[in-house]
Amino acid sequence: MSNKVIINKNTYLYDVRPIEHLETECSYLLFNAEKNYWMPVDDMGAELYQVISEMNDMEEVSSFFCEKYDISKDVFLNDTKDFFDLLKRKGILAEQEHKCMDLDSIELSMDLDDIHKYPFNDIYISLSDDCNLNCLYCFNKEKRNARKKSDNIRRLSVDKIKEIIDEFGKLNGKDVVFTGGEPTLNKHLIELCEYVHQSGMNPHFISNGLLLGRLDLERLMSLVDDFGISLDSIDNNVLNKLWGVDQINLKERIIENLDKIEDICGKLSKTVRIKIMPIVSKMNAEKIGEIVELLKNRYKNIVFRWSMTKYGKIGNEIDAMLDITEDEYVKSVFNALQTLSYDNNKILEYAYSYDNRLKPTHEPQPITCVPSFFVANDGSAYPCQGCEREEMYLGNVWEKTLSDLFDSDVFVDLRKRIIKTSVEKCSKCELLFCCSAVDRPCKCWESDNCKEECIKRMFIDAVAN
Repeated sequence: MSNKVIINKNTYLYDVRPIEHLETECSYLLFNAEKNYWMPVDDMGAELYQVISEMNDMEEVSSFFCEKYDISKDVFLNDTKDFFDLLKRKGILAEQEHKCMDLDSIELSMDLDDIHKYPFNDIYISLSDDCNLNCLYCFNKEKRNARKKSDNIRRLSVDKIKEIIDEFGKLNGKDVVFTGGEPTLNKHLIELCEYVHQSGMNPHFISNGLLLGRLDLERLMSLVDDFGISLDSIDNNVLNKLWGVDQINLKERIIENLDKIEDICGKLSKTVRIKIMPIVSKMNAEKIGEIVELLKNRYKNIVFRWSMTKYGKIGNEIDAMLDITEDEYVKSVFNALQTLSYDNNKILEYAYSYDNRLKPTHEPQPITCVPSFFVANDGSAYPCQGCEREEMYLGNVWEKTLSDLFDSDVFVDLRKRIIKTSVEKCSKCELLFCCSAVDRPCKCWESDNCKEECIKRMFIDAVAN
């Protein structure tokens, strides 16, 4: 290495606050925004970086550390060689000045305005506004109830849903997710899953699991490879409170249905993946681990995945009953997943990134998200289920095709707004292209400390991987 050393001007060093349970000797994060690369460094690594930044001369750097720590030059060079080599490979350290890349020059790798090139993944279709529960935390309950009371509602027919599926398939869609309300209340659920399957896409549904036993499970399991169950606890008292009902044996009924699915999958010689999707709140945070403990070794033909979502405020008196802090959420998830003997750092990565939805991206990501379609049971369409509100209304599928909805003023404007550089408060942040919490149209990740939280997630990611 020549005497002259230059730190890339797009490189940043962050002091990271201690994170409980994180197993590491490092306390700093070094980030090269130009390469979208980050790494954890210990106190010595941070000091090396800071001294190099000030001196820009390897001889001076070497002399400084040799004198400070009373070591020889050979010892210093030998002990720091791997660290300096890594910094050079990652574009953090160079032997001569070079023109730093303008981060604003990162371009989209996709065409957001050509419907046939747009990266559609899934479409959500509500099969029913009815539900057998009355969950306290339900974010679309008021809208569903309003539609149920209206005399001017034209419900989605089976033929109309198949028409939507056909069009989505032509747009290279991959997954069709049936939701509600409770989708198992629609007697055509299996027929529609079969139609999706025959169309070459993947059928999914999200259910509370209580009514699965009434269905032709053998036929359904032959069509579906994975689906979700929103099980919030295995304590029936807690379930009754959270689900707003007064029923007996709620847990037992779900377990009975899972037992049936296990037996059927054994006969079909297949494995089904079921995502258990509890909403973590003040009422069940200390009991989430009980769900994991009950299910983790119970079945051979069912593989469970875990999607533990922090309760999201809905703006009424329910917030006071259910809202929890991030620390409480992380503690709940950490304690729950420890029963699976996962690596502690991996559990923290999962928890702090909110079920990996806010996981920082190692490939520069120039957009905040990829809106698609959520079709309510009356045909009203929105960019996603989290955007079911008036200003995000795209139109109605009884009157417009998916192509028409894509070309609507709302969707056209939305495609401009999901480009990260258009988000004013985030556009000049060095973390822009790796951050997964940049303001989204659904406003689901708003935070007053977003930069600090992103650095924390990047640090945990670096340590865990």
